Amino acid sequence: MILHGTETAGTDDPLFDRAVVVGVGLIGGSVAQALRHHGAVQRTLGVDQPAALEAIAAAQVVDEVLPSADLEEAAAGADLIILATPIAGILTTLGRLGPLVDPGTLVTDVGSTKRAICCAGEQLPAHVHFVGGHPMAGSERQGAAAADPGLFHGAMWPLCPADGVPAAVLGRLTAAIHCIGARTVLLDPLRHDRLAAAVSHVPHLVAAALSNSVGRLGHQDALTLDLAAHGFGDVTRTAASPYEIWRDILASNRDLIGERLAVFRAALDSIEASLSAESRLEKELYEAACTRKSFRQPRKFGSPD
Repeated sequence: MILHGTETAGTDDPLFDRAVVVGVGLIGGSVAQALRHHGAVQRTLGVDQPAALEAIAAAQVVDEVLPSADLEEAAAGADLIILATPIAGILTTLGRLGPLVDPGTLVTDVGSTKRAICCAGEQLPAHVHFVGGHPMAGSERQGAAAADPGLFHGAMWPLCPADGVPAAVLGRLTAAIHCIGARTVLLDPLRHDRLAAAVSHVPHLVAAALSNSVGRLGHQDALTLDLAAHGFGDVTRTAASPYEIWRDILASNRDLIGERLAVFRAALDSIEASLSAESRLEKELYEAACTRKSFRQPRKFGSPD
């Protein structure tokens, strides 16, 4: 494992001349904005569905935007391609890219699971460099209008390079990620997916389950949500995320999510059983408090240490 620090000062010269972002939503738009803001790219071009082009242009997160049917035109001459659609779209685009890109092009993605994506990336021609990626940042908001160049400040950004990616190519990508404020770590796809299941995918399902249980009580007692405060809001924040984002994530990591749900279910059962034993309950809650206190929330640009 190689862990890199955070840099935010930007670059003296662009690391990439022409970056293409396929899927200019919250994450894709934020990546494009951040790279441009910190001088890591000379020019950014977005590719998306025709219905989204007007909103993307209005958000001004890329220099130019083209419909997805023009992927060949967009990819020509690009030295960096970032795939930021839902996972099914990333897999489809990887299947199309091979004959469209120039030798030496670096292709990466921001998908929330890595096994299927990295397997598809390995099928690209030898003259194309693929590095799977996953910025551990997000919001319940969506679309290019929600893009935020400070979204990745302090966030972890795991990278899963394909076999044979030159060190210099990987170095350019990590330098670009560092200059927008994120930290990179090299992981194999299986380890990434297991850890992501624990810290991202299962928490989303827990948030959904808690939201559902409270919402159903609200059908019986209208005062329920009026009494809910910041604690409830913090725990259930991701439950507001659109299903379209989570559908592919959950489907592509179902086995490891199942493993972690079993662990969570056992932990919840243990806490329930401890309710009648004060010393055991204190131990459970103390352990939980220590774990939570060891977590340092990533900071936004300009926020205090």
